[in-house]
Amino acid sequence: MFISFSVPKPGEKLQAPKIVKKLSMVKVLDGQTVELTCQVSGNPRPTITWFKQTQIIKPSMEFQIFYDDDNVTTLIIREVFPEDAGTYTVVAKNAAGFSSTSAELVVEAADHGTDTYPSSRLSLSRQSSLTDILEGVPPVFSEKPKDKDVDEGKPVELVCKVTGIPEPKITWLRNQKPLKESDRIEITTTSQDLEVTKGTVTIKKVKPEDAGTYEIIAENTEGKSVTSLILNVKGKPQKPVEEPPSFTQTYSDITCTEKETVTLTVKVQGNPPPEVTWYKNGKEIKPSKNVKPSVNKNVHTLVLSDTKKPDSGDYKCVAKNPKGTVEHTAKVTVQKTGVEFTEKLYDVEVKEREPSVFSVEVSQPDAQVTWHKDGELVKPTDRIKIVEDGCTRKLIIEDSTVNDEGEYTCVLGEKECTAELVVIELPPDFKGDMQDVTVATEQVAAFQVELTKGDARARWFKDDKEIEYSEHVMLKIDGKRQKLIIYNASFQDAGTYTCVVGNKKKSAKLKVEAPTVEFTARLPEKMTVPQDTDVSFTVELSRPNVPVKWLKNGEPVPEKEKDKFQFIKDRNVYKMVVRRAQKDDAAEYSCVAGNVKTTTKLQVQEAHAEFTLKLRDVIVRESDTATLLVEVTRETFEVRWMKDGQTLKPTDRLVMEKEGCRRRLIIKDTSLDDRGMYTCVLEEKTCSSTVTVETTPRVVSEKRHFKGKRGGNVAVDVEYIAQPPPKIEWLYKGKPISPDKKRTIENYGNKTVLTIKKLEDPDVENYTLKLTNKCGECKTDFKVSIIDKPKPPGTPTASEIGNDCLTLSWKPPESDGGSPITNYIIEFHDRNTLRWSTYNEKFTIEQPFTKVTNLKQGEEYMFRVIAVNEVGKSDPSPGTKYIPVQEPKAGEPPAVVEHLQPVTSGLKKPTKMTCRISGQPPPTIK
Repeated sequence: MFISFSVPKPGEKLQAPKIVKKLSMVKVLDGQTVELTCQVSGNPRPTITWFKQTQIIKPSMEFQIFYDDDNVTTLIIREVFPEDAGTYTVVAKNAAGFSSTSAELVVEAADHGTDTYPSSRLSLSRQSSLTDILEGVPPVFSEKPKDKDVDEGKPVELVCKVTGIPEPKITWLRNQKPLKESDRIEITTTSQDLEVTKGTVTIKKVKPEDAGTYEIIAENTEGKSVTSLILNVKGKPQKPVEEPPSFTQTYSDITCTEKETVTLTVKVQGNPPPEVTWYKNGKEIKPSKNVKPSVNKNVHTLVLSDTKKPDSGDYKCVAKNPKGTVEHTAKVTVQKTGVEFTEKLYDVEVKEREPSVFSVEVSQPDAQVTWHKDGELVKPTDRIKIVEDGCTRKLIIEDSTVNDEGEYTCVLGEKECTAELVVIELPPDFKGDMQDVTVATEQVAAFQVELTKGDARARWFKDDKEIEYSEHVMLKIDGKRQKLIIYNASFQDAGTYTCVVGNKKKSAKLKVEAPTVEFTARLPEKMTVPQDTDVSFTVELSRPNVPVKWLKNGEPVPEKEKDKFQFIKDRNVYKMVVRRAQKDDAAEYSCVAGNVKTTTKLQVQEAHAEFTLKLRDVIVRESDTATLLVEVTRETFEVRWMKDGQTLKPTDRLVMEKEGCRRRLIIKDTSLDDRGMYTCVLEEKTCSSTVTVETTPRVVSEKRHFKGKRGGNVAVDVEYIAQPPPKIEWLYKGKPISPDKKRTIENYGNKTVLTIKKLEDPDVENYTLKLTNKCGECKTDFKVSIIDKPKPPGTPTASEIGNDCLTLSWKPPESDGGSPITNYIIEFHDRNTLRWSTYNEKFTIEQPFTKVTNLKQGEEYMFRVIAVNEVGKSDPSPGTKYIPVQEPKAGEPPAVVEHLQPVTSGLKKPTKMTCRISGQPPPTIK
């Protein structure tokens, strides 16, 4: 099928078609009328073709097609049938190129009762298709895969259908990782007709690990299309596998204005469920009025309300469980209120390959902005730069393309400004020149050009006559590269060859000569070898002593690399050996002798990544060196080391060595922190082992003195570290304790507890814990004491007597019962009331003196004191005589208010002893 295009007027520029308004998905009921509409542009005016799936739609009474002067095309289906559902595509094409848009038509069942309707469409062309009008079409999924539910152990088949020219390559991913074939999994790709490619994944005996999101990527030289499906595997409930934490949702950098609310949200998974902690600038965040963390199942949120400038900083979320730790950090920037754009965006128009610059001015130099294209956040790349300079903010797009066209927005807090970018498309052109070619007869000659656009229409000529392609002369197109190949060249093929694109052209000459020598043994068309094996290329010439050149992808093979390449000559037989072929050795190899050449394509099959020696458990003494060793199938394979699920990095103490196929992890100066599960990761393969660090027993508890009430129980609770687990002995007066009704011993984990029941004076003693393992022995003493209620304090003495107050002092108890005095209770009564009352019910007195207030003038009071410790109250002290509350007229004799206390001091160290004495007039102290 041939399509003729209108020709632009003189002076007008060619403009490839563009989709101005795309097709949109439409849902209708069976039997209704539906309209599908799109608008295009281009010069000359594009030709329009409608497709359902890959079949051309011909205008008919059922399918009416319109194309108005505004380049709006409409497809009207008068009565929709269920089989009309599917993908509809509009292709617009002119002499400069083509463009297309697709959308789904969904037909929902209507209630037709018992009536039946015809279900065929004769107006769809079965002879014409996409191939007839286009040289290249990007992939489009004509049948998208459906989600699947399958029982464990059953087979399942996942299918997709895709159209595209040239035939697309289909790649399957499972959970974002390439899906690989195995004994259970088969991946096939078949061509059903000229345009439809079917991709199938067949899984035998489905396992739980087969579940997940399957992503299908269809790609050819014209573009790429992606779709996905979800495979759910139903299996028996299993015990959840422990896994380290990981984030399934995180937050990004945020810029806001003061007094706004900022919400940071993460979703975290892991088993056991991770604990989440929030940090700001490295410090743990404490909840407050304006900073509130919350959690709902696996969603953790931090809300910053009524934000202020000091709230700016790096906010980190740390999720932790016994299997590992993961963290995420982003910046929160709080800007002052009143930040404005002082100069806003303006529309930008540039030519292809020129830089595009958007610029704004803001009112404050520390203001933060974000850039967006068509609503999507723009992030810096090698081609896209975001610049801050004082109050100027710029977005710079280097080497602009038509794909950069769109609406660009600069966001400043709640304010934003927007502008359009228009990229003027340049006509196609050549990159570089065509090169003259000289070949011998019956050799292959090739001319190659590279264009600036992959969809440009190129024409080839020989001596000004357009070339008709055949088995003798073929054109191969690879994206922007085109190669004209002349097989079995003859003298008649010599001449000038020209490639024309638009008004540009490139020419080169082909010279055909008689062969100066002949290959009596040529290189095979293809060669395939396993990785890491030597490969030999051998040719034989018609006569000896002819100089030859070996080429790799058209470039001379470096003869100086003798470790890699070996060249052998035996009369008229020539050989080149490539040692230990690797993946990057796959290439086109040629042998050139005089003006003749023979060529082969070498394919190197990649060696499978396997462990030939796996990790073994390691036991090492503390402070010694531990070495973990694996061997892999190839010297070039890289491995990754992990401990308890966390990736390890080399340090002075952690050394990672690579020697041939051996990989070592060396742990120097081991400590107990090095204990754990170590894993070596080789691509998707892993092997693991346990490192055990042995150490002499030692007690880690700091407490050495344990106290108990008389008649009660005391538990001597001790934590220790030891590996291997030690023999545990408790000693009393140097002899081992045998558990009985009086003393019990409990051991669990890294803890031992000696419990002494009904504590009495004979139990007051030093007890020794003895821990023994093959690394050594540890002995630690622990003191056990009885605590009792205190002895009574001394008789109180009154001094500094006023009209409504006095100072009361007393000697502390002779014994505090083995527990510090925490309070003194003062009791009193007057002559008329013989019942004792408590003075300090609402507060405590810790010193052996206090000022008693709110007394009645002229009354006489009797006082006594009770000492209190953690065991209880002492007996009351002796009571005072009745003390009249009235300021003395003739003075007051000296009285000790605060008694001297025992003091412990070091030899030749200053010592301070204090007492307080009252009296009127003030007494002389000696």
